[in-house]
Amino acid sequence: MATTNEALIELGKSFADFILETPLDTQGQEKRREAWRQANASVRLSGVKISDEFLAVQERHITGEISDKDVKQWIENLLTSNETL
Repeated sequence: MATTNEALIELGKSFADFILETPLDTQGQEKRREAWRQANASVRLSGVKISDEFLAVQERHITGEISDKDVKQWIENLLTSNETL
């Protein structure tokens, strides 16, 4: 089973592989949602449960409430804390 930090790193890599810079119209939101779905599936395959809090952060990113930079900062903050994904 992967550690939380390993899972976060994997999630970031997985997300980066699938996300495309798109306008946040309906199609852009669908692309972000699919990118997160695939990234989450990759992390779950490594045996890590994704918290409801992080799923909420993802949803805020999908809808454009927060930016790519905000998500990256959230993940970096989590990596330096003792919290879990």
